[in-house]
Amino acid sequence: MGKLALRTRVVFAATLGALLCLVVASVALSRQRVELSRAAERALRVSESLALTLSALQDAETGQRGFLLSGDETYLSPYQEARSRLETQLDGLADALAGAQSSLLQRLRGLATDKIAELEQTVRLAQSGDRDRALAIVVSGRGKALMDEIRDLVASMRAQCWEEFYAAQARIRTRGGLLLAIVVGAAALLVLLALAGVVSARRDLRLHRLAEEERQRVAEYQRRAVGILGHDVRSPFQAADFAAAGLLARLGPALSPDGADRRLLETVRRAVRRALAIVESLIDLTHLRIGSGIPLREEAGDLREVVSAVVAEANATTPGRVKLSAIGDLHGTFDAVRMGQVASNLVNNALKYGEPDAVVEVGMDGTRPDELLLWVANRGPVIPEQELPTLFDAFTRGADQTGPDRGNLGLGLYIVREIARAHGGSISATSLPAETRFLVRIRRGQSSGPRQPEDRRSA
Repeated sequence: MGKLALRTRVVFAATLGALLCLVVASVALSRQRVELSRAAERALRVSESLALTLSALQDAETGQRGFLLSGDETYLSPYQEARSRLETQLDGLADALAGAQSSLLQRLRGLATDKIAELEQTVRLAQSGDRDRALAIVVSGRGKALMDEIRDLVASMRAQCWEEFYAAQARIRTRGGLLLAIVVGAAALLVLLALAGVVSARRDLRLHRLAEEERQRVAEYQRRAVGILGHDVRSPFQAADFAAAGLLARLGPALSPDGADRRLLETVRRAVRRALAIVESLIDLTHLRIGSGIPLREEAGDLREVVSAVVAEANATTPGRVKLSAIGDLHGTFDAVRMGQVASNLVNNALKYGEPDAVVEVGMDGTRPDELLLWVANRGPVIPEQELPTLFDAFTRGADQTGPDRGNLGLGLYIVREIARAHGGSISATSLPAETRFLVRIRRGQSSGPRQPEDRRSA
């Protein structure tokens, strides 16, 4: 499927954002519930510890009173036990309380210490036989005053603890309501965005389907264009080329080598061949544009023979301008017509844009087991470095292309590159003041035939 439209992508992004908000708010609600539960647990634990602290002091006082009134030391057991419990409860409160409550705890600990000291003093006096003095301390009301103060302080601390809990509960409830609203809103938005995303995606799919149908219609038109170029347009030019060649062959002996009639016939034939070359380039371009690639008919052959024929044809029109050299075994499996097209395009390009009197060097290398190399080199204007990366693109021509052929389509090097790629190879270019060189590599394929001499040169 093609790329989603911007609107659809925005809808899906917003949907993900709403889903993220929903998740974050839900997690926050869960954390607040945990926080509230912990606050309630802490308030309950502190309240119980305060009640147990007060109970321990009361039990200690009860044991002390029983001993003083009866003289029975069995009352001292609950007294001692209550003192032990008191220390434990005070230590537990120290761990549970914080902030302002810590100072109240210090006050409670001080009062409890004073109360225990008062109880301890009366018990020691009674044990030493001074029971009247011990009772006098009890009757003085000092112990009662301490207990009253302790009761008031414990009640105050318990009330403050629960006030803090209720305040936390209120804060959490307020934030929880906001988060709940966010959750509900995000869920509603998520549903709406999901619906909008479905509608938008369906629209995109419909547009994509229409675009695909249009692409298929264009491809069908291009296929028909290939048929028209290949038959209805190419055939008349081929007939004209055949007729011009026939007239030259038939009238050649009677025509003057430099006569106007011969030049006219040769001009007609060159024009027809240029037109045929343009038609062939357009056919190849259309094949590439519709994705079918350069059609190949690969057979076992000798690249030396293919390139030699191209060089001979070039030297027939520009005598002595093209030199050929070859080394190694140049047999392989390739499309001979297409490789002839590669060699012809590169040689004609070198003749066209190189120095008029300079020799064009054509070389082949078959010494490698898996590939065949073909290069064409000429002296001429240096191709600017910034043009090299796009040199083989369609409809690209060098900035210095002037002269009679400056109106060409710029397809020659593009088609050379695609032919090389179709053969599993590549083409590269280097341009220096000394020379401009194009190097073509293709896979050798199935090699056949006798191995050629290691080095043979021809002109």
